[in-house]
Amino acid sequence: MYIRTYPLGELQANCYVLIQGTDALIVDPGDSADFLLEQVSREKLQVWGILATHGHYDHILAAGELQASLNIPLYIGQKDIFLVNKTEKAAQHFMSVKPILLPVQGMEFLHKKTYTLGPFSFRAIPTPGHTPGSFSFYFEKENALFVGDVMFADNTYGSTTHRYSNWRDLERSIQRLKTVSSATAYPGHGPSMVFP
Repeated sequence: MYIRTYPLGELQANCYVLIQGTDALIVDPGDSADFLLEQVSREKLQVWGILATHGHYDHILAAGELQASLNIPLYIGQKDIFLVNKTEKAAQHFMSVKPILLPVQGMEFLHKKTYTLGPFSFRAIPTPGHTPGSFSFYFEKENALFVGDVMFADNTYGSTTHRYSNWRDLERSIQRLKTVSSATAYPGHGPSMVFP
């Protein structure tokens, strides 16, 4: 599996495109649907879905447009649905330009421990704290762990200053991820790291 990293948008949120042959998964599409659709079209990739580590706008703004073009589901934690519903409002508040976006259409709420989408198999690990519905995704064969904004390479962690965030939950989530031994962790912002 090849992992491509694209820091996208004003907040440089990491989008990951996972490629195996001509199959692909997108993790956190950010806000650059046109760019991602061009990559998919040029390489003739079949995209099996979008995985959202959490519902913040800088990670999912392109999801609706990708869904409209590729007819694929968005996999996300159900407890972050309120953030998905506020995507446009949050983007308008924080971005320097007014975004034009299509609403998210088909959502699959993460409820199983393991998933297989096309040739991709992974574990969905609940990692609340930064947001209540945060998830991390562990691809055991590749020893790759996608953690969103749970933690970053500079030993900092996702903000818990939001009214819906919880530091104790985040601490427990980090301890839970420590059971994934020596994985390469791919965060929502910044470079990858070996964790723990």
